[in-house]
Amino acid sequence: AASLKLGKNDALPASGRSALRLCLDDARLRGKTVLLPDFLCAEAILPALEAAGARAAFYPVGEDLRPDMPRLLELSGRAAATVFLDYFGFGESEEWAKAVRKARPKAVLISDWVQSLHLLRTIPPARQTSDYAFTSLRKFLPVPDGAVVRARRPLRIGLNPAPAEAGLAALGAGTLKREFLEGRTPPEAEAAYVRLFASARRELSTRLESAAPVSLALAEALPLAAFAAARRANYAALASALSGAAVRPLRPILSARAVPLFLPVAVPDGRRDALRAFLRGRGIFAPVHWTLPASLSKGASGRLSRSVLSLPVDQRCGAAEIARVADAVLDFERSLR
Repeated sequence: AASLKLGKNDALPASGRSALRLCLDDARLRGKTVLLPDFLCAEAILPALEAAGARAAFYPVGEDLRPDMPRLLELSGRAAATVFLDYFGFGESEEWAKAVRKARPKAVLISDWVQSLHLLRTIPPARQTSDYAFTSLRKFLPVPDGAVVRARRPLRIGLNPAPAEAGLAALGAGTLKREFLEGRTPPEAEAAYVRLFASARRELSTRLESAAPVSLALAEALPLAAFAAARRANYAALASALSGAAVRPLRPILSARAVPLFLPVAVPDGRRDALRAFLRGRGIFAPVHWTLPASLSKGASGRLSRSVLSLPVDQRCGAAEIARVADAVLDFERSLR
């Protein structure tokens, strides 16, 4: 798997959820406190902690998608492990891990690279700061399932064989989503593929099972460097087109390390959901990252949860599609005047 640059200590579970569960179980964190960012995919991460028997605590993340470092360093001293989430493929979490490693040399560190597949290719195992890092293949690539766990030492536990039915459900959901985006299915197809993905997630969620062999075979055959370049170009074009808009990109300019999953924008005046519905009416799927439970819907993380919308920039989008997304956002703003 030269394109993925897999290492000798890497494992290939079925999903990002099961990847986190593998990290937690391997680190023997049952009954211990795991420190998490308060802006996160709670429906994916918290069940993995529950399944591993670990307790959750949280550190604050600002509206710039960066942790409050003084609080993170303080709170990390009260936890057995700390999790860092690399948001939207921006490639920033390694610096946060280095700061905590310096302050807490004996703590278990886990890097969630689910939105940052490229870090698997750009950070060699010997230079990885965290004890564990994990990412998702399906977030970036047209594969039915699959994740990667990279550890700094050999893993103590293994994986069970792949569950074929759940992988097929995810593949079917992906097909429906593509057909919806291409205008080849009615609007109700969106609800259908959301249901299929939810079903697959439940099956793949925290069980320690391997990815389907077809997923790795597909990932190995794909031009990942070309995909990364296309995503960066699409992001730059869309951010530029929205530079004067009220809908504000959270990162107008990417760092050299970034390979974006989406372009996250802050939608003002409580109009995020209205914009999402407007885009859906034009066949543009823009997910929400993330809806938070009430206990976390305060402060900066709560404001992010209520205002952020993720605009598509993936490698399937050409210049015309990116222009169509920008035009739709600007048309929405004009409709409000």
